[in-house]
Amino acid sequence: MKIMKDKVYHLVACAVISFAIASVVANTCALVFPSCMAGFLGGIACGAGKEYGDSNAKGNSWSWSDMLYDVIGAAIGCLGGLVALLI
Repeated sequence: MKIMKDKVYHLVACAVISFAIASVVANTCALVFPSCMAGFLGGIACGAGKEYGDSNAKGNSWSWSDMLYDVIGAAIGCLGGLVALLI
């Protein structure tokens, strides 16, 4: 159960970060594709940074399954930013 809780944290954190970035970019340039891509890549970058930190911590390692949930969260967040732009 603890492992699944961690995956949910990864998904939600990357979704929130991705949504925030996509919303800010959408309000500054008002272009759909760059806004979505900025949010998506920003969310993935945050997830990759966390995994890199984990891989350097003693007793911890890189987790590809965590990265999968980071990517899914980033996709959900950037799509949410797209919806916010269209509203």
